[in-house]
This record gives sequence, structure tokens and C-alpha cells, in this order.
Amino acid sequence: MSIFTSNKKKKFILPKILLGFLLFFGFNNPLQAQTGTFSWWNGTSGQTWAYTDVSKTFPISCGPGCTVNVTMTIVDPNNRNADNNILNPHPYGDVANSCGWGATGGSTFDDPWDSSCGAGNPFSSGGLSTETSGAYGLGFLTYAIKTLNHLENVTIRYTFSKPVFMNNFTVGDIDGRTLTQDRNDNLFGIPTLDVRELPGNSFQDEMIFSAAGPSGNVPVTLTPGVTPNLMIISGQTARSVYNNSTINLAPTDGRGTITVSTSQAITSLDITYSNGAEDAAEEQANPAWYSWWSSTHGATNGVSDDQAVRLSGFTFTACPDFTFTKTDATVCEGQTANIGVSTSNGTSPYSYSWTGPNSFTSTLQNPSISNVTSAEAGVYTVLVTDAATCFFTATASITVNALPVPNPGTNSPVCVGQNINLTSSGGISYQWTGPNGFSSNSQNPTINNAALNQSGNYAVTVTNALGCTASAQVAVSVNPLPTPAAGNDSPVCEGGTVNLNASGGTSYSWSGPDGFSSNSQNPQISNIALIAGGIYTVTVTDANGCTATAQTTVTVNPLPNPIAGNDSPVCEGGTVNLNASGGTSYSWSGPDGFSSNSQNPQISNIALIA
Repeated sequence: MSIFTSNKKKKFILPKILLGFLLFFGFNNPLQAQTGTFSWWNGTSGQTWAYTDVSKTFPISCGPGCTVNVTMTIVDPNNRNADNNILNPHPYGDVANSCGWGATGGSTFDDPWDSSCGAGNPFSSGGLSTETSGAYGLGFLTYAIKTLNHLENVTIRYTFSKPVFMNNFTVGDIDGRTLTQDRNDNLFGIPTLDVRELPGNSFQDEMIFSAAGPSGNVPVTLTPGVTPNLMIISGQTARSVYNNSTINLAPTDGRGTITVSTSQAITSLDITYSNGAEDAAEEQANPAWYSWWSSTHGATNGVSDDQAVRLSGFTFTACPDFTFTKTDATVCEGQTANIGVSTSNGTSPYSYSWTGPNSFTSTLQNPSISNVTSAEAGVYTVLVTDAATCFFTATASITVNALPVPNPGTNSPVCVGQNINLTSSGGISYQWTGPNGFSSNSQNPTINNAALNQSGNYAVTVTNALGCTASAQVAVSVNPLPTPAAGNDSPVCEGGTVNLNASGGTSYSWSGPDGFSSNSQNPQISNIALIAGGIYTVTVTDANGCTATAQTTVTVNPLPNPIAGNDSPVCEGGTVNLNASGGTSYSWSGPDGFSSNSQNPQISNIALIA
């Protein structure tokens, strides 16, 4: 097991990376070059981590007005950190002295991991342990694991409160020990390993690195501590060479170190430990060499591995805090909403990625949304990335005010001469327009004495208290009046019969002198009285319910008052003079077939029978 590269080496790596970074992006903002240093406890200063910690946040200064909160979290899918008794006691634990390690032959050694012994010992308690300031040295975090299964992964995750560039993060003590080497050393009495790693404790440290930015994975650069080295680097994975002749690297051996850096801004960095595949394969191929373990636990799959790597502190370059001037939008439904941000304090040009309600996306700096509805109301988030890959998010909001609901109404249909009543609601102001040049700003206007040319669509625009407007229309029908005709067969004499007649509608209502009324179209008046003469009025209603009236005059003449006389008596054969008055024409009749149209007829040679 080896310790990290020296401080001298760190100081050489950091300026080289930063210089290339600054030259490539051509910073025009000094804040973009602000560097922070995360250091583990060195006995005087730095950050501390106890073996009981699972997650912890460290505020790290990166210059004037610049602080990055670095949060370290153990991501432990098998809950190793909480399972302190799964492998307790360790096969080499001394029952009489639970804080000691027993070597073959019964020798007992004090546990160097923790001065208090017991719970802080990752090997006696089993599982996972992380700690600073232990007996293995200061200035780094020791990351130890007793694997339950081959290829088991445990991750330490660093997250950053704002985007940073990782300059150098060194992981040391990445080495390997084959089962054959361990077996042979024990057979030939060459105990070159710590007693905690004997007699069959093979290992192959494999470290997997992954970084994330706003769009997911960000490539990492892995730089070996020295060349040649005893590691294989493949993509973002560094593993020890399992069959190398160096059975245990010294803590200061650069061949077991790897330095991690990124050329893009990140918000998280994962460092995952995995027991190597070659080691696991050899252990499973030689279960007899693990009889001391399998006899106790019935396992032959590499659960014996007691491994530790060391994580140094690191330096990072913090992105500047972008300055945003945002454009919010308050619009009415159906209008166009314009949002956007103006970005400064980064390195132009900037790129933009918007997301928002109703599955909205856009890569424009100032997007527009036409014909908005309530579904588009809410907060929109934009990820802004500058030319140096620094990124921050900002928000803009869209408020969508509802439109009024005009609800126009009318008393239509109406007849010519009636009033047109218009109604509306839903706002605080109204504007009506309609046929024949009609306009009104009344909520409920009235059009008096309607004419035929006022038929048509009447539109109202309603404005509510939010200033939003909506229009709607209502149809008005003005129906013509019927054209009635009225007549009769007068004049008639008192006591006679008068026939009235009407036309032009579908229903009729008559009224006249002497209390006359009738709903017949052509009523008859029998035995008419003298006082029944005069004007008769008929109200005619058509199929649309419109009415009109017509009149006709009935003339009733009075009867004459006749007077009749004669100059009789006379003798048979004599002459009789008849006389009459009271009229204009006369018609006499009498005995013996007498008749005359004279007013005063004379009967000569009158017979006795006359």
C-alpha cells in the first residue's frame, strides 16, 4: 500500500493544467480563474472525516466572494457502511484481545487503525470504513473495504455547489497482490505483508472514475503518477497489474497513484472501488487456499480481501457566478409570451437550453411562445453554458391571465317597431358594434323601434380587470309586420246581417261597437242594431308572432217611419185615394190583388170586394 504523490508533485501538475485551461479559453473575467484547494487534515489544518460519517459538506473558499460547498457522500449499494457486524469477528481477531490482530502462530498485534480500537477498525468490524487522521497517516482519507463478493463496488461521491474544473485529484495506493504470491510467501516464510493481509489475502485495486455536468457524463483525464507504472488505464478505469513482481507498493510509490482532471466544468465526481476481476477469478479457482476462510464462513469468492486506497485533497477552478437579467412575461390567453435572459460574467458566446411547462424546450436565448394557454403558465428554467463550459441555471416565468367570457345575449327575434335588448357580462368595460352603423359602450344596450335593416350579427368586445379582452357575437332577427286587410258587406238596415272579413295573418282578433269581439277571421253579425254601426278593428298576427291592425266601417241604417191614409168610405164603383209618407219609395198591396208603387195611388170603380 502506498501513500499519495508529494506536495511538490501536486504543485507541478496544477499550474500546467490551469495554464492550458486559461490559454485555451482566453479568460476575460478574473473570477473564472479563482482556484480552491480541498485539503484533508494534516495535523494543523484541513478537513476531517470520521469513520461514522456517511455524508458531509465542506465549505471551501476559492477567493474573494467565492465559496464552493463540497459534499462527500458514501454511495454504498450493499449498505456496507451500516453493517458493522457482518464479518465480526475477523478470522485473525484475538478472542482474548478483541482489539488485536493475531498472526499465524498466535502472535498478537495492536490494531493500528484507530487509537481507540474497536468500532473504527474496518477489518475487525467488517465492511467499509473511511477515515482521516488514522494511524496510516495524515493529509489524506483512507478508503478501506472488506469485500463480501468479488467485483463489489463502493463509491465516494463528491458534489459541488457550483460548477468547477477538477485540476488534480490524486488517488494513491492502487496496487495488487496475487493469491499465488501470497501463498508462496507464506510457504517459504517470507512475510513481506502486514499480518492483516496473510495468509491468503489477495487483492487487485480497481478504481473507476466518472464525472457529471449538466448533460450527463463528462470525460475525465487519468494521469499516472510515474512512467512506467504498475497500472492499466482503460477509459475512465485504473487498475493495478495483478501479476506484477512488486507484491506491495510502498505508500510513497508513484507507480500506484493516479491523478484525475477534467477539461469541462462538472458538478460531481465519483470514485468507485472495485475488487479486480483477475483477483476474483483466481480466488474462485483455488478455494482450497482459502480453507481458513471457507471453513469459518463457507465462502470461496474473495470475501477475504482487506483493501485500502488513499484519497488526497484536490484543487479546482471555480466557475464564476453568471449574472442574469431575466425577462418574464405576463400575457393574456392567446397572446405571444416572450421570455429570455441576458447573461454576463462568463465567457461569451453563451448557449442556452430551456425547459418548461407543457414539455417546452428551446435553444434560443429569448424564446417566444405563441397563442399561449394556461398550460404554458409557470416557471421556465434555462441552462446557460459559456465558451469555457461553465454553466449555471436561471429561471423566467410566464403568467397567463384568463380571458373574460362575454356571454352575449338578446331578446331576438323581435318585430319591426319593437325594442332590441342586448346583454353581456364577464368584464368591466364593453364595446358593441352591429348592423346599420350601430355602436355602444353600454354593457346592456337597447335599440328602440327596430327596423328591418337592424337584423344581423352584433359583436361585443369585453375587457376584464386584468386588461384581457375577448369578443363574441349574437345574431338578431327583426321580422316584418304582417299586412292585414279588413272589410264588410255593409251598409245594412237595422236588424240586418253584416259579414266582416280579414286576411294577412295566421290569427285574428276583432273588436267593434256595441262590445263586439271575435277571434274568427270572418265573423258574422246578425240582427244588427243601429248602434252597432261604426269602425271595426282587426289585429292580425303572423307566423313570427308579429302583429298589425286594420279597420273597416260598418254602416247600419235606421228603419223608415211610414204613414198611410185614404179618403174612404166610398160607394161601390166610386174612387178611393190612398196616401203615404215617410219614405222615398213605396209599394202598396191590398184586397182583390191590388198593388202599386205610387206613393198616393188611386183606386177607381172600386168593387165591393176591394
